[in-house]
Amino acid sequence: MKVIFLDVDGVLCTSDCLRMRLAPTGHHVFNPACVGALNDIIAATGAKLVLSSSWRHFMSIRKFNTHSKAFGVPPCIDETPTLSQTFSADGLYIAQQRGTEIKAWLDAHPEVDKFVILDDNSDMASLMDFLIQTDMDRGLTEYHAKRAIKLLNS
Repeated sequence: MKVIFLDVDGVLCTSDCLRMRLAPTGHHVFNPACVGALNDIIAATGAKLVLSSSWRHFMSIRKFNTHSKAFGVPPCIDETPTLSQTFSADGLYIAQQRGTEIKAWLDAHPEVDKFVILDDNSDMASLMDFLIQTDMDRGLTEYHAKRAIKLLNS
């Protein structure tokens, strides 16, 4: 099985999107070009999505799938475990080592033979070779999608 570990902010939700909220839920909108790039990866590889974003701490996977479906994002099949929770003074979750949480998920799922990590952060511990790092302003681009497709289909 091929898997994409999906962060949201900085991948599907760019800095412009963070200024826009969806009424009445108050959740952020997703950048259509970024969603298109994600769908290109899935179409070319058949990969499944696993939510590794901090969004999983304030939104159930079911609620995330419902929210993201409105933007054309396929459903996530699972989410990575939370190994430790640390919050900033303003109550935001701080991932201690997202790579460690991804590794724990991979250890529990030996059926995965290929994977990539789409994230704007680099806290991937021993999994740096699988990171396709985006940035908050542009999010997931076609360039990133081509790199992810190459890794997943190699």
